[in-house]
Amino acid sequence: QNTYAPVNILGMITVVSDGTTPVIITSPEDPALQNQIGTGHGFSVISVIGALAPQINIVFLDLKKSGDTWGFDVSKYGLWTWLDNNIDAYDIDIISMSQVTGENFADSTINNIFESLWSKEVLMLVAAGNENAFENGGWQFPQVYTQWFTVGSIDHETRGTTSLKDARTGEISAELWGSSWFENSYIYQYFNLAVNWLMPGNGIPILVNPVYSGGVYSGTWVYGTGTSFSTPYLAALAALIITEYHRGIGSNQDPPLQRLADDILMFASESSTFDTKRGFGFVDFYNALWYAFYKGRLDR
Repeated sequence: QNTYAPVNILGMITVVSDGTTPVIITSPEDPALQNQIGTGHGFSVISVIGALAPQINIVFLDLKKSGDTWGFDVSKYGLWTWLDNNIDAYDIDIISMSQVTGENFADSTINNIFESLWSKEVLMLVAAGNENAFENGGWQFPQVYTQWFTVGSIDHETRGTTSLKDARTGEISAELWGSSWFENSYIYQYFNLAVNWLMPGNGIPILVNPVYSGGVYSGTWVYGTGTSFSTPYLAALAALIITEYHRGIGSNQDPPLQRLADDILMFASESSTFDTKRGFGFVDFYNALWYAFYKGRLDR
């Protein structure tokens, strides 16, 4: 619990070696955490959510890294099956993924699980990727599936390292737009349209170098860059939308996924027309939140 970005981590879900039985770690003092190769990226991603939507409940799913004996293989069934089986138990409303991976997602079983998650009204957000990672050949990212919404970055300022995450096709000025994601015509024609929304991609306050002491994880604030942090930015907004909808409707009834994504987020988007390089553009926080409250009042 960092003073400036407090979140309630309900548990870190992992698996040991090649086992399939999940291990739920609920204490930061659990010695099992010492077996983790690295937690820095996930720590920073969570800090974005915590800074924007304090006290949010987080379930952290541990992905296996190279040389790691712990964690889920992101492209196999275990990770997605655990999510699908625990949506109700943990009241999961949003899945936010900021992991660029070369794993192969061309699998009908995984697609069926994505369909199941979608049917359970879960908003699934994934980073568009950066540093030329868009050249993925089609199946190596979950965003090729239409159940996922893909988040690109807009370079809205120059604090921190100026993002030169490429203009993807070279048709966008990298000084203005970093990590707007546009695939080749084959991907555009047959798979999910590349970017759905843009969020800030430069000058995002994040925590790095996690240190655990006295019951608190703390770190150093720096300005982060890239779609890894644009994605939890939108996840935090989605959590705040749900909260404002609760206030408006006067109960803990969640807005349907269609209401959240196709109504409230679309209302607050800068464009009502899809652009192949920018999706529906930047989402305005203030417009999204007052409209969420308004829609909740209408739905009473």
